[in-house]
Amino acid sequence: MIVADLTRDETIDNIKNHIENCLSVSKNAPIVIALNKCDLVEDGAEPHIEKLKQLSPLVIEVASTSAKTAHNVENLFLHLDRFVTKKS
Repeated sequence: MIVADLTRDETIDNIKNHIENCLSVSKNAPIVIALNKCDLVEDGAEPHIEKLKQLSPLVIEVASTSAKTAHNVENLFLHLDRFVTKKS
């Protein structure tokens, strides 16, 4: 799971590097991207989601999250769990 902070553009810009780092260790690892702090930005994660899904075929989910309100946090972990369990 890669987490970016929607209030800091540099964390979103670094997602591609994080994906490359993950793939250098595990070539087939499923990747979930959490765009955190969606409660603090007006546009939410929507402007970024489709672009981030295209970074790698191993990106299985990109979602807006909020650690403060718990928005989508559990759903994202459950999605990753179902994917990994299904592959096992």
